[in-house]
Amino acid sequence: MAERRERSMPDAMRAQDLKAELDWDAPKLGIGPWLNKHWRAEWKIDGCRAFLELGAKTNRFALTRSNVFPQFRDALLPSLAGTVLDGEFTAAVPRGGSVASNSSGLFNSGERLARERMRFNGRPTLWLFDVLSIGDRDVTGHPYDARREHLDLIVQMLTQMYPSAGFRLAPQLPATAHSIRTVLAKGGEGVILKRRASEYQRARRSGDWMKVKGISTAEGFVSGYREGEGYNTGKVGSLELSVHGSSGPRVVACINIPPALRAQCSSAGGALRPEFYGTVIEFTGHGIGAGGLVRIPIYVRQRPDKDAADCLDDQLDGWPDV
Repeated sequence: MAERRERSMPDAMRAQDLKAELDWDAPKLGIGPWLNKHWRAEWKIDGCRAFLELGAKTNRFALTRSNVFPQFRDALLPSLAGTVLDGEFTAAVPRGGSVASNSSGLFNSGERLARERMRFNGRPTLWLFDVLSIGDRDVTGHPYDARREHLDLIVQMLTQMYPSAGFRLAPQLPATAHSIRTVLAKGGEGVILKRRASEYQRARRSGDWMKVKGISTAEGFVSGYREGEGYNTGKVGSLELSVHGSSGPRVVACINIPPALRAQCSSAGGALRPEFYGTVIEFTGHGIGAGGLVRIPIYVRQRPDKDAADCLDDQLDGWPDV
């Protein structure tokens, strides 16, 4: 039974990204159709997606080779054997480290490495935000509100019986602009808006879950490039961007660029044309990750009105560590 359930484990319900709908400079967020009583907002947890199946004698994570987390493995609720919980596994990492990459690395690592990482950094947390089945009963067809009520009771049982295990219920908020701004102000990456009447949909992107994430902008000067691969072989692949700090220039991002700009900046041999060094490019990002690099940097536009000397590292002050 366990093996069959693992093979049928869903490709997690994915959220559509609303960044194209956002207007962060406007008095109100540009997501009015989703900010009403028919939706709820959940704090977006940035880690590694994890499905935990509760068993009669042992619990197990699906879709990973690791089984070295006894705090989750041994948190038994025999009366709920067969229950499958959906959540986000987050590793404890030193300040400035990437929670997402460290969480994925820990979650999928072998026993020896996992124990070593936890010994130095601390134990992980499992943030739960949905339930697929309760016992042998599939509840994916139930409305989100009903699944959330079931999940709330299950997490209460787990935290009461195993208070130090690391189970947490993903925070839920009203679907309002104030809620979203509050999460962003507290350093959160954003929220997932979920339609209260929605079913859990397997293996496809759903319009019933919507991501709203804060996006920061900055400007960097071109300090290098990476060669293109595949269709871009013989051309510039991506541009390295730097900013000036107290100890000199430092690289903060490497961005993909539009085809038109790639054609302009690539020499006949595929190297970056000399005149493009020092040009300024505006980009977006979702925070500062490992090594001080911007996470998910995206090209916005060239800034011919700006000089490389204007690209200072104080632009990144206040960006969250992710």
